Amino acid sequence: MADPKPPTDPAPPPPTAHPHVRKRTRVKHVLMTIATMIAVVAGGAGVALYLGLYNVGALRPHLEITYKFLAIGMTRSVDEHAEDIVAPPLDDEALVRRGLVLYQRHCLQCHGAPGVAPEAFALGMVPHPAPLSHTAREWPANEVFWVIKHGIKMSGMPAWAFRLSEDEMWAITAFTMRLPWLAPLEYEAMVRAVGDATPVRHGAAAAEREEGAPLTDGAVPGEPAKAAARASEEAARAEASRAARSIAIAIARPPGATREFDFVAKPARSTPPAAGATLAPIGDVVRGRVAIYQYVCTACHHIPGTERAGSAPVGPPLEAIGTRAVLAGVLPNTPENMVRWLREPREVNPRSAMPDLGLTDRDARDIAAYLYTLR
Repeated sequence: MADPKPPTDPAPPPPTAHPHVRKRTRVKHVLMTIATMIAVVAGGAGVALYLGLYNVGALRPHLEITYKFLAIGMTRSVDEHAEDIVAPPLDDEALVRRGLVLYQRHCLQCHGAPGVAPEAFALGMVPHPAPLSHTAREWPANEVFWVIKHGIKMSGMPAWAFRLSEDEMWAITAFTMRLPWLAPLEYEAMVRAVGDATPVRHGAAAAEREEGAPLTDGAVPGEPAKAAARASEEAARAEASRAARSIAIAIARPPGATREFDFVAKPARSTPPAAGATLAPIGDVVRGRVAIYQYVCTACHHIPGTERAGSAPVGPPLEAIGTRAVLAGVLPNTPENMVRWLREPREVNPRSAMPDLGLTDRDARDIAAYLYTLR
């Protein structure tokens, strides 16, 4: 008879991993998951781009997240690369006037000025050229100079390092830093003081001017007399507009508004329309939303429901503008007055910084139709 087998001990439990090892394993799994998700998103984006699904047309803006991503990258890059630049004194009036002349030649076409719209081609650029009266509030002079000198890729902003001297670029910087404190009438006075600066052509004509040459080169004979005549006409129109504005304020001033400032800066709101009440159609709301972007309204105003809302709050926000009692502090809020205000802002209020953007009647009516949905 065989001997019984001796009892055997149970198998020992598997060794337990150290807590630090388990933590590293979890972190590794999380990182692998994130990397996989990024790869999937990037791959999907690449496929969409290859198939042409992304609309590269400039009629509509980028996605909001695209603007935010680009803005973060731009501001961080400029801050890093301009860190060692030391700005010279920029408060000299002669330097500012010189910068104004250069600004008119090289910058006005895209960025506009107080009460002056950019050229038509600039309104269709994506992204829109920034209103520099806001940029100068947010950016220091050394960073403004760096952008003028180096430009910004994929934005339409050119590099001027090989086209302007250092002194000229600092002069433009000096004038740009003055912009936030210039009202339209003050800007017009500065322009008249320096005379009409006839834009010079780039290329061969620009190369002919030696560095440091007088900034009045290329002036057209007889322009000072023409400028004086235009200034006289503009002053007469402004005086007539101010008189009409005073009459309108006297008629439309709400009770309790003892000063013009009270009336203009704090427009009263009208009684909300009765339930079910609708405005007579004055335009295409959907097309008006696109037109708002194409006329760069969102560069200065916060307009709910539009891309890049409030990107540079130069003008007042337009929330609930459809319920306000007055427009521009002067006109009763009616569809026809809204269209007039959009098309002729400086005729309605000469002190307004809102420029004449050249809106057609149809475009103004479509934009007004969208703005009246903001209630």
